[in-house]
Amino acid sequence: MGMNNRGQQWLKFTNYETEVGLKRLKLTIALAERLQKKFSRILKILDVGCGTGNMSIPLASLGHRVLGIDIDRPTIARAKELNPFKNASFIVSTIDDISKTRKFDLIICCEIIEHLHDPNSFLTSIVSHLTKSGNLIISIPNGYGPYEIIELIKHGWIRVFRRKKLGNIVDRIFYQYLISYHEKIAIRHDIESPHLTHYTLSQFKELISTRGLKIASLINTNYISGIFPLHLIPGRTFPIKNKFDYWDCIFSERIPSSMASGWYFELIKINK
Repeated sequence: MGMNNRGQQWLKFTNYETEVGLKRLKLTIALAERLQKKFSRILKILDVGCGTGNMSIPLASLGHRVLGIDIDRPTIARAKELNPFKNASFIVSTIDDISKTRKFDLIICCEIIEHLHDPNSFLTSIVSHLTKSGNLIISIPNGYGPYEIIELIKHGWIRVFRRKKLGNIVDRIFYQYLISYHEKIAIRHDIESPHLTHYTLSQFKELISTRGLKIASLINTNYISGIFPLHLIPGRTFPIKNKFDYWDCIFSERIPSSMASGWYFELIKINK
């Protein structure tokens, strides 16, 4: 059965509300279905930095065996609350804590690499857990794209603004009324764990090549839909915002990768 016929099934099990998040999920579901046909069996999947299970739980709804790991205990607790499937499990763990004997057909690593002090060691561990014909999904922001440029300006401004009384009032309004519960976790993580590395496409290609990986597919994720302050407009209240985000994600695929705000990679091992 094709992805379109089962779309409503797995979409019910994600809390993604932004088109960027849904785009990553849809691309991952499509890849999982291709791999399932290739291997003629359900997949063993590892979701690294799984958050509250927005990728893991939809994949589990399709029958795949999914392990989600994250270093944040409250996040994992929330993922367990949301998960109705026995074939998905969530644990507080790093990739290095996973037994070296465990291999996965598909490993997901979305919006993680840019936060790491040592991405080389991290990728070495990831590759060691891939089956010979397995795929690795990585999504990262363009280190010099619209999103990162605006974030750099925004965080510099916030460092000054938050010292003022008005800044504290705006913070309370933003966190209490403008964003949903599950988004608070992600936003807190971004504040506590800022982007440590800003990759160009050529820098990322060099990084993965040294770890024995190559790009099977590269897709631009979005252009400006996820940047401040556009991401503050709630799509539930202003449906036109959802339409704008949708077309922004499509437009991003028609511009040079250097202009996109982020990239989605499907990676495979280099055959030696």
